[in-house]
Amino acid sequence: MNIYIGNLHPDISEKEVIRLFEAFGSVESVNLIMEKNGNRSKGFGFVTMGHYDEAQKAMQALDNTKYMARCIEVSEAMSG
Repeated sequence: MNIYIGNLHPDISEKEVIRLFEAFGSVESVNLIMEKNGNRSKGFGFVTMGHYDEAQKAMQALDNTKYMARCIEVSEAMSG
């Protein structure tokens, strides 16, 4: 299941996002959208989790929670 994660701190790393979501299950991939210079996040990205129920738990638990001094947004990614 593909999950959108928004309002991220610009200095967040993929490893930090993986750690955040691994508490709820297996993380298949993380894709942070980076600024052109590649040094900082644009503040959003996508996480792919292999199991629907784990993804649902992660979204429910993490949406509107504070991480790295930001209230993050977590929801199912819209396709196409």
